[in-house]
Amino acid sequence: MRNGKGLNKWSNGEQYDGTWKNNTKHGQGIFVSADGSKYDGEWKYDKRAAAIKKPNPSGCTNLLLAREFVESLKWSDTIFDASCDRCYCTECYQTGWADVIDAGDGKYVIPRGWVRFGLRVDPVFCKAHNIWEKWIVTYHGTTKIAALSILTHRQFCLPGDKLIDGTVLGIRDGHIPDQKFIFTSPTIAYSSSIVYSPIYKFHSNQYNKNYEAQLVLQCRQMPNSFQVQRETIGLDQKQICQFISNEQIEYFTDRRASLVAYGLLARIRDKIV
Repeated sequence: MRNGKGLNKWSNGEQYDGTWKNNTKHGQGIFVSADGSKYDGEWKYDKRAAAIKKPNPSGCTNLLLAREFVESLKWSDTIFDASCDRCYCTECYQTGWADVIDAGDGKYVIPRGWVRFGLRVDPVFCKAHNIWEKWIVTYHGTTKIAALSILTHRQFCLPGDKLIDGTVLGIRDGHIPDQKFIFTSPTIAYSSSIVYSPIYKFHSNQYNKNYEAQLVLQCRQMPNSFQVQRETIGLDQKQICQFISNEQIEYFTDRRASLVAYGLLARIRDKIV
């Protein structure tokens, strides 16, 4: 049990230097995320003191809206790991911070404007494959039903698989028939295309307002387990992401076990009339 003052470094690059109580961050301390962002302040039982004040517990409307949307899905709490929640709005992730981060042998683009809800992952699998050190970060655009099937069954779905509601996952428009792959990208700008991540209507009871919501899974992906290709959503003449070229923006694989979802990303935006 960690008690008193001390420095803890995690294998994914995060670290906390400060006071501990009963194995939790409690008191004054500095937490540095894997992306280099930092929080220096007071903690109470693993939660930032600033994040438990009333009436706005997070100080961030973006986070509150995203949380309300995810809670409206009524998924089991056992899926989530709240200690890894993170908001990437301009207040929580400042504009001067890095846009592109190294992970494993690759780079990925920070999902600015999105909120990540941490997901529980199998510690045995993670340790056996050293995914936090060796595997890259990618994004997988998905539907609500497909995401729930992935997180419930602990594996990614390939076209032809039967989802949790009994429907069969089909091949997206524009992809070659009978070519059954899982598609990811190092940038959420691509994975959040409506081809992969449909827009859902969402009414916030907190703010009594209508919004649009999308979901994307943040993943760790095994290096050298996938192929890279140009975009396949019909935007060849338009640059999709300023950091990743259209020629190198889509990854595809048929190896389910080469992907681990560790974050559910949600984006809430004003509804377009």
